Amino acid sequence: MRKKYLIILIILLIAISILTIIINNTRVIIYMNWEIYLPKPEKINIVYNFDFREGEDLEIWHYRKESQNKIINNKKFKSINESDKDFIIKKINEYYEILDNDEKILFSDNVPLNTLLEGENYFAYINKKNDEKSWLLLLLDCKNNKLYYFSNIS
Repeated sequence: MRKKYLIILIILLIAISILTIIINNTRVIIYMNWEIYLPKPEKINIVYNFDFREGEDLEIWHYRKESQNKIINNKKFKSINESDKDFIIKKINEYYEILDNDEKILFSDNVPLNTLLEGENYFAYINKKNDEKSWLLLLLDCKNNKLYYFSNIS
């Protein structure tokens, strides 16, 4: 009888794990690769992404105001100051240069960079320890309740 319950419990745990990965795929990948946990967004707009999570990805995550506080309180996020703006612009320019023409158009149509660098917005930048060319940049637009997700994985 105990074996039966143990087997059922194991099957349930596996099913829950698989469902969690399917439902929260990008969030799980971010946590596994970059060690940053983000609350579940209300909606995600995938502007473009590469297969197998290699290459350049751009997603826009829409949040409720309440969820923004969880993001802001994450120790990897910090308020954007003047010196951060130069760094962010440099990373965005490097990112933009490796995009193809179609991606550049989508980027220009979807990323209000001036708005993201104004006001009280936040960002997180994380790179792979052994690979400087692989990085993640998250820009939180507090006014519009959006998180811009840029990744470059080589």
